[in-house]
Amino acid sequence: MTAGLDRKVKLFDVKHSNEMLEIKGDEKPNFNNVKSATKSRKLQGLFIPDLPVYSAKFILDGQQAILTGNRKHFYTYHIERNKLERLTVGKLEQKNLSGIQVANKDYISIASTDSGEAHLFSQNTKKHLFSLKMNGSCA
Repeated sequence: MTAGLDRKVKLFDVKHSNEMLEIKGDEKPNFNNVKSATKSRKLQGLFIPDLPVYSAKFILDGQQAILTGNRKHFYTYHIERNKLERLTVGKLEQKNLSGIQVANKDYISIASTDSGEAHLFSQNTKKHLFSLKMNGSCA
């Protein structure tokens, strides 16, 4: 998966090759001979008009992806259903939900870098569980 500030998210099917890249002495590597890059194909592409994507992670064993950026909302994308869902966190005063960590199979942690708040969500229900306020910013 690739994502960026151009508001595009792309999913690829990456196939690995057993071929190794050999570099002898002071030679420059020749990546044209590596076949694994040619075996990767684009599966899906998304354009999200109101979210430059700062962070994207797979959740629920790769069935869904979570997309965050410098906005008051974030998105979850169900890959098999091709469904994009916009989520917000109650009455947020901050405008930046760009940091994300997947804690384990049950929880998602989203950090707001400009106000020092960290939010915990359930992966299954996508419900906001609680927020933690810190002195200063967090990442």
